[in-house]
Amino acid sequence: MTEAAPSLIIHSPAGIVPVAAPVRKAAKRLKALGFAPEVDASALTRHQRFAGDDATRLNALHRVAEAAPDVALATRGGYGLTRLLDHLDWPLLARSVERGTAWVGYSDVTALQLAALAHGAAGPAQPGEGVSAGFWAGPMACDDFGRADSPEGGDDVTQECFVEAVTGKLEAVGFRTEQGFDGVEVSGRLWGGNLAVLQALLGTP
Repeated sequence: MTEAAPSLIIHSPAGIVPVAAPVRKAAKRLKALGFAPEVDASALTRHQRFAGDDATRLNALHRVAEAAPDVALATRGGYGLTRLLDHLDWPLLARSVERGTAWVGYSDVTALQLAALAHGAAGPAQPGEGVSAGFWAGPMACDDFGRADSPEGGDDVTQECFVEAVTGKLEAVGFRTEQGFDGVEVSGRLWGGNLAVLQALLGTP
């Protein structure tokens, strides 16, 4: 009996997606990587510089949380998530994490990640081995899986690390360091993300 492909919903919580082609290419690439991708109904909606007005994007986040896919992958960042934070149903998002959803993105998605941490919706600080649910700083659909200038839609190393991370199989992440540095062993939650977004959230709930 074959294992079911991890479910993945591509959604747009922040900036407008100018053209649909990168989203379609990302879905195709993610399917080739072993996921069962679905594009949220409002992912390509446009309102000024946003992927839909505030209510549309808020409803999309709640819809994705209700569905609780294995992965909730943002199309792109940009701007707009800070406008939604006071209206999000945090218990609903927390339940999606409890049901196994990994919310993935970077840039403006930092606002969602840090607010989830502040509202107790980010999952346990010390997830067990192989646990992949929670709020993750990671690649996004358009730029990392749907690039027109790459046959694979983006960097294959990034894509392979993403697959390993969200399926609970990533064993290590490496970083270049100064010569002679022997490394450090730490345990806990790593948080931060886009520093402009982080700075803008200082002193807020």
